[in-house]
Amino acid sequence: MSRGPFYLSKLSGMTTTAHTVQEHTEPPLHRNWLAKAWDFYAETFAEVNALAAQRHMMTCDEFDDVVFDARIVKYSIETDDEEILALGCSTNDLGAWPLISPAYFERIYPKQYAARTLWYIGFIGVAPGTPGGYAAMLEAMSAPIREAGGIALMDFCAYNMQHRHIMTGTLRTLARWEPRPHYAELDTQTFVALDFGREA
Repeated sequence: MSRGPFYLSKLSGMTTTAHTVQEHTEPPLHRNWLAKAWDFYAETFAEVNALAAQRHMMTCDEFDDVVFDARIVKYSIETDDEEILALGCSTNDLGAWPLISPAYFERIYPKQYAARTLWYIGFIGVAPGTPGGYAAMLEAMSAPIREAGGIALMDFCAYNMQHRHIMTGTLRTLARWEPRPHYAELDTQTFVALDFGREA
């Protein structure tokens, strides 16, 4: 499942070519940010949630859990009028993210797991008509990983991989900055159907 960030917000601005990405360790209580973030998230991920067998959208309660979890860093792009244009989150505490197995990643990357240099990117959502938004989010969210020489862990449904070619675009964008990542596919999950009502 793609999970998809309270106290006064601690923000740090990271300026990119076209957008300023805000980093939230504690989402802002003011501006009704939580409600705006949920509305943005629910609208952004409704489509892909119907295109993948595994759930790709959190419930509102699950989203709130992520919002209030200080172990999960939230990123956003917002207009001067406080409209959310992009939202994402990541964590290097793999135990903070439900439905992934920290033991799996510890087995594959024991050194990085011990050093806390594995980051799981829970989701990145960008509003249509936000040119450069995805690149800006990737730059900001990958910055601590690149600085630590760490590993970013992401998951994509087959539709996004095969029809939207999202990994191709992601790698092309990340190649703009050093160090460039080395790509490896890890695990896959196959959903099957056993139809006992269909005639031969």
